[in-house]
Amino acid sequence: GGLAGVQALAASILIAVDRPFHLQIGLATVSCSIGIARCHGEGESPAELLDRADHALYEAKASGKNALRFAVGEPVPATIRAVA
Repeated sequence: GGLAGVQALAASILIAVDRPFHLQIGLATVSCSIGIARCHGEGESPAELLDRADHALYEAKASGKNALRFAVGEPVPATIRAVA
């Protein structure tokens, strides 16, 4: 559970999306980036939450393909710190 569970789910999505697949014209691949933000409670608007997730997404995109990043201020699971 918690952020480690979110990280595990996001990592499994990255792995699934990264698998090549066949089209009539040949083999195709896609990649994705994921930005993660957690709601900090009633004092945070949906727009603020989306803005933090969007910033994390752009950080993930800037770091390369198939990346995930947590929003600034989120505690980062140890498994992410080891590869970040």
